[in-house]
Amino acid sequence: MVLALTQELSVARDRIDTLERLLDRAGVLAADKVEAYLPTPDEAAARADLRAAMLRRVFRAAEKEAQDLAGGAESRAAAPEVLDVLS
Repeated sequence: MVLALTQELSVARDRIDTLERLLDRAGVLAADKVEAYLPTPDEAAARADLRAAMLRRVFRAAEKEAQDLAGGAESRAAAPEVLDVLS
């Protein structure tokens, strides 16, 4: 799971880098604007929601396995704690 996620992240970073460079070269968006960007509270909340949903999808298989091993109840109780730490 970690290797697959690392590969996906690497590809995504390469594509983001390409987009930023193309936008900068075209004069559409200066590279420093991306670094200086601060999301509004609504945008930050939306990002947090998307991040939490992604983490639930990514950890669904591991959580299922933990539930099976623990008999169900313990790992379900721990799931919100995992999301809090990673969010």
